[in-house]
Amino acid sequence: MSVSRQPVGQALALLKSQGFVKEAGRRGLVVAHLDAVFFKSIYELRSAIEPMAARLAAMRMTRESEQEGKLIIREGYRALRSGELSALVQADARHYWNHLRRAMGEVLQSKDEGKLVWRQHEEIFNALAARDGERAGRMVQAHLESAVARVLAVVESHARMHGPA
Repeated sequence: MSVSRQPVGQALALLKSQGFVKEAGRRGLVVAHLDAVFFKSIYELRSAIEPMAARLAAMRMTRESEQEGKLIIREGYRALRSGELSALVQADARHYWNHLRRAMGEVLQSKDEGKLVWRQHEEIFNALAARDGERAGRMVQAHLESAVARVLAVVESHARMHGPA
C-alpha cells in the first residue's frame, strides 16, 4: 500500500488508546470485544444530556434547522431502504463516537431495528418541529432507553459467544 511503518504504528497506537484494539501477547493486536460497562456509561451520559438538548432545540427551532432535520430523516430512511449497513450506521450515529457506530452496526443489521430507530427519530423530529420541547425530551429519553437495551443485548451476546474482553 506504499505506506511507511510510522503512520501505521501511529494509527494502531491511536486505535489502542481509544480501546478499539488491545494487546494479544505474541499475536500483536486484536480487535477488542464490545464492553457492556462502557456502553452503559455512554447511554447514561446521553440520557442526562440529550433530553435537555431536545427541549432546547425545540425552543430554538428555525426554518433552516427544520429543513436540515427533514433531510436527516430522509437520509435515514434512504439508508434503511438501501440495506447498506454502513450507510445506516452513518445516518444514525452521524454525531456520535466511533464506539457507538461500532455497536449500532451490530444492532442495525436487523431491518426491524432500523425501522424502529428511524420511526423514533422521525417522532422526535416531529416534536421538535412542533416546538414541543417537553414531548421531544420525553421521546429522546424513551429512544435512549430502548437504544441502550438493544446495544447491551448485542454486547452481552458477543460476550457470551467470545468471552470477556
